[in-house]
Amino acid sequence: MGELIKNIILMSAVGGILAIFLLIVKPLTKRLFSPKWQYYIWLSVLIVMVLPIKFNLPEKSPNIVSTDAIFQTANQIKPAQIEQQPVQTIAFDKVSEISNIKAPEIPIDIIKILSLIWLFIALLIFLYKLIKYIIFVRKISKNSFADFGTQNILKKLTIRKTSLLDAPLIVGLINPTLYLPEYEISDNDLNYILMHELTHYKRHDLLYKWFAMFVLSIHWFNPLIYVVSKQIDEECEISCDYEVCKNLSDNDKKYYMAMILEFIQTSIVKKRPLTTQMASSKTILKRRFTMIKNKKTTSKLVSVFSVILALAMFSTTVFASGLVNTLSQNQDSNIKYEVYNGDKLISFDNEPFIYNDSYYLPLRETLDAFDITNIEWNNGKIKISMPDSPKEYVNSNSCEIAIGSDQVIYDNATYTINCVPILKDNITYASLFFFEDLIRVGQIPDFRFNAVRDLSPEAYYEEGEQVFIGTLEEQDNFNPDTPVKRIIVDENRNTLAVIPVENQQPEKLAQIKLDDVVNIDGYSNTFNAYIMNITANGDYIYAHSDILIYKDDKRIAYIPVSWQINIPKPDFSDLNS
Repeated sequence: MGELIKNIILMSAVGGILAIFLLIVKPLTKRLFSPKWQYYIWLSVLIVMVLPIKFNLPEKSPNIVSTDAIFQTANQIKPAQIEQQPVQTIAFDKVSEISNIKAPEIPIDIIKILSLIWLFIALLIFLYKLIKYIIFVRKISKNSFADFGTQNILKKLTIRKTSLLDAPLIVGLINPTLYLPEYEISDNDLNYILMHELTHYKRHDLLYKWFAMFVLSIHWFNPLIYVVSKQIDEECEISCDYEVCKNLSDNDKKYYMAMILEFIQTSIVKKRPLTTQMASSKTILKRRFTMIKNKKTTSKLVSVFSVILALAMFSTTVFASGLVNTLSQNQDSNIKYEVYNGDKLISFDNEPFIYNDSYYLPLRETLDAFDITNIEWNNGKIKISMPDSPKEYVNSNSCEIAIGSDQVIYDNATYTINCVPILKDNITYASLFFFEDLIRVGQIPDFRFNAVRDLSPEAYYEEGEQVFIGTLEEQDNFNPDTPVKRIIVDENRNTLAVIPVENQQPEKLAQIKLDDVVNIDGYSNTFNAYIMNITANGDYIYAHSDILIYKDDKRIAYIPVSWQINIPKPDFSDLNS
């Protein structure tokens, strides 16, 4: 939810910038381009505000942390795929000098609350407009009747009369209906009304207005979307008048304007969203009449230029939106995953990702690469038929796991894994813990997992974010009043680990289970805990746990596996022996 809000804010900002630009240049474009251009150009703003674009940008040349061992590396959690980490956005400090730095904290609960508030208001606005529309349509439908004098005029539109309206309008997307006032309308007036409303119908103006209402419901917090919505309503009627009158004689134009003026003078104009309204606001009446009287003659050159300009503005905005979204998505994605079967690199259609501080690989694709293809799926339960194990102490022909379960069953033996299998986009993903367990039982002996990533500290913070960069000794001596992001580096200033602010907060530290971590006394002993454990019966099981740091019997920081970037790893070659 937090990532969704982030994307919406980005799209809203880019769309707002385009809207401001269009408002600034409108005095010029009104004189140069047709009313039709003025009307449809606002559609580009709506599209930008609901179209999340992302590009594949060239990656920086990274350092290879390891090439021949299974290991865990770190990455700040990938947005759009997993839970969003709150970001500190205050004064930036790039040095590793010891100093007191205070940083306000944004608890993740606040992000969730704000997300729920946005969703609640968005649904409330949409439902309010929808219910109001349904009530209005049902009311006029029940109090209307078919006029036998007009029912055969148009085959595409149903025409009805009602005493509840004093000006014509169209409602309905699927079965559009033109409602006319109940009083007698002259044949000449009726002809102009039909020309006007049929123009709305042919241009799908109702669909345009529904789309604008949908975008407004999503971006209700952005004041510019209300300006855009108003512009669409105004330009809709102006451009419609222009289309109707562009082939009329001067006398016919005068008659048409007189009819509109009569509707506006004699009717109580109420704004009825999601309908066409011939008797629109009086505030734009002068511009409507000016446009009708002064037929705008646009040269072919200007017409071509208007199309090119519209496409250029839309393309530029879409590109900017995609670039901003990509940079936002990738600002913490300084990791590239590689899985090998021996020396053969496995190519994935579904990319690995980080979730709950563990690396997840697509289950079927990964096993296929090791010729384990007999996989049965049954309502979230997965049964894997495996070849005979080369290890004498393992006697298992099958393995069973389930979505959301931490149990792995080898025939009749049950084991527990740290991270459960998950379902993402209808694809089953399993954590690296599971594949490491398959190595232990000898099923994928040539499995290797590598993470290629940037070791520079600059890759792990944003401009404006407070951060302390220092070696283990410097981290031990750094004791701020308020936690800030810590980046642990070696003597060559290469990143070893990252500790986000939330992983230094007492409330989160209190929730961490001791069974899942290695306990350390202070920062200086951090890497000594990264050891290999081998059981007495010869089963090789190594520790690749999270690290919980203590100082004076008090929990002060927590480094999950996924945030450990370049911590020295033990030799895992014995796993495959």
